[in-house]
Amino acid sequence: MLLKPTWQFYVWHASGTLATVPLEGGTPREIAEHVTAADWAPDGSGLAIVKNASRLEFPIGNVLFQSAGVLSHPRFSPDGKTIAFIDHPPATTIGSLVICDTKGTAKVLASGFGSAGGVAWTPDGKEIWFSAVRGGTAQQLLAVSRHGKERLITRGIGSITVHDVAQNGRVLFTRDDFRTGMKALAPRSTEERELSWFDLSLMGAISADGEMVAFSESGEAVAGKAYSYVRSIRGASAVRLGEGRPWSISPDKKWVVVTTESIPPQLVLLPIGPGEPKRYPPINGDISYATFLGDGKQIIFDVTAGDSDRMYMMTLNTGKVKPALPEGVFGIVASPDGKYVVGSSVSDRSDKIYDLAGGSPRPIKGISERERVAAWGTPPLPLYVATRGGSVVNLFRLDPTTGQRRLWRRLMPSDPAGVRLIADLYIAPEAQAYGYSYYRLLSQLYIAEGLR
Repeated sequence: MLLKPTWQFYVWHASGTLATVPLEGGTPREIAEHVTAADWAPDGSGLAIVKNASRLEFPIGNVLFQSAGVLSHPRFSPDGKTIAFIDHPPATTIGSLVICDTKGTAKVLASGFGSAGGVAWTPDGKEIWFSAVRGGTAQQLLAVSRHGKERLITRGIGSITVHDVAQNGRVLFTRDDFRTGMKALAPRSTEERELSWFDLSLMGAISADGEMVAFSESGEAVAGKAYSYVRSIRGASAVRLGEGRPWSISPDKKWVVVTTESIPPQLVLLPIGPGEPKRYPPINGDISYATFLGDGKQIIFDVTAGDSDRMYMMTLNTGKVKPALPEGVFGIVASPDGKYVVGSSVSDRSDKIYDLAGGSPRPIKGISERERVAAWGTPPLPLYVATRGGSVVNLFRLDPTTGQRRLWRRLMPSDPAGVRLIADLYIAPEAQAYGYSYYRLLSQLYIAEGLR
């Protein structure tokens, strides 16, 4: 896997160096590093910035608000005394509309949105117009007063993102078509196959023989609720198994392990054929990387709760759970025999090989900081290593002992228009098959008049 997947949208932000340049041209003057968003104060005296995706600063260097997740779309009020922005939990566009004055006093004006993004003040400063929706994923144009009174301005076909409101009341917005799709390479094939089902198809697992994939849908087609599906990698119709986000297919292809949307979440085994789901007790924290081990009698999974992150092992017939890796290490991929796990340390984000029976981890030679282990392969080059994120991913086979490596595949959708990310990569090494998700955003820019 290239990152921890989620069945909601990702907050798209690029971190870089903020700079200014005169309108007449010239050499840019660098102001701040690791900036993901910024807005000028109305009098031009300075910039409010979001630094490291989670910290609102104004003036630069003075922290007004610190988020546990991600901040987006900071916008100054016309009088320059208040900044409005969206506060998102980690990795999603779920969020709340927050206002914060220049002394650091913050207040949530509207919350509970399944998707949110886009903020603008009305010229008189009495309302904030923003884009959000509580059910589904197609954002509407909403307004909220400084006292928290909320109203709908308009909704349309597709998702709306507001960008600005002019002094004469004209509104600048985009109509956004955001979709996630899936591509896969079947065993003994040379060309990838399109496996997308509805509007938010997220790859969740591939069987060991490379003939079956599990995936989730959570967009408009299913009213924003996450469901797990399986389908043949060769393109047969998908079969809906039940609620939850899939992570792994059992070695015998009879079960898919999923995590539910409930709070707290549960691990559930959904039958691929006849049978009833097997549910396990709720777990406090976010569950990810749930993976069948070896013969399929045990699974490992990661639990993130606050600042704590740890990998656990569960014996499926008893439900007994015990720690699998040291605190602060989450497992990414397991060896075919279920004895080893490639884990990443939260402290330094370095991948190492951990023995589930205990002992010191082994370093992986030949892997760079911009790469992650995507799958455990077979000798003589037993690891598959992928570049992190981006719209093009290079996939290598790597010997972790010697560092010897060779390029295996270059993943890139045949139609690259609007593709912003390739993620959720799963590989069946023995079958030389794989599947992945691609994230596509296409937008059209509009100006609207007469909105009230």
